[in-house]
Amino acid sequence: MTDLPPSSEEHLHPDAVALLPVGREREDPARRAAESLASGGVTTCVLPPVPYGVTRQAGGFPDALSIRPGTLWALLEDLVTALEEAGLRRVVLVDADRDPDHLKVLRGLPLDHAVRDAERAQVVFADPGDSAQERLAGVVVECVRGTWPELFEGPLADQPKVEGV
Repeated sequence: MTDLPPSSEEHLHPDAVALLPVGREREDPARRAAESLASGGVTTCVLPPVPYGVTRQAGGFPDALSIRPGTLWALLEDLVTALEEAGLRRVVLVDADRDPDHLKVLRGLPLDHAVRDAERAQVVFADPGDSAQERLAGVVVECVRGTWPELFEGPLADQPKVEGV
């Protein structure tokens, strides 16, 4: 597992799983998930978080700076495109915010990136549903295992783990 500056090419390859914290979600659940995945032989990287989201329902909280749904969608789309250009083909959106408009973006964007191929990344949202936020790291691991089970078998199972910085 590594914390990844976007220019770190050694971790930007098609077999890596990139975890992208979104919204008010901090890096801790993504980092815990990455450590768990790495212990299972899965190459992971935790991308710098996108600290904004659609937070209309949390308007009274001081850290709730809301952006429009279209702005969040465009930002995430641009980030996925940049990750594709860098060679990544597996991206997991990590977030536990419950604002309905925020969730529409996080659930909708993966529909535009449902298939992974040589040129395009597959994007999934590790949707915790009504689970407690403390369980988010486990939800991320389950999402990766369910989406890309081949990472846990065969030659990739013996791949060396990437240590965090």
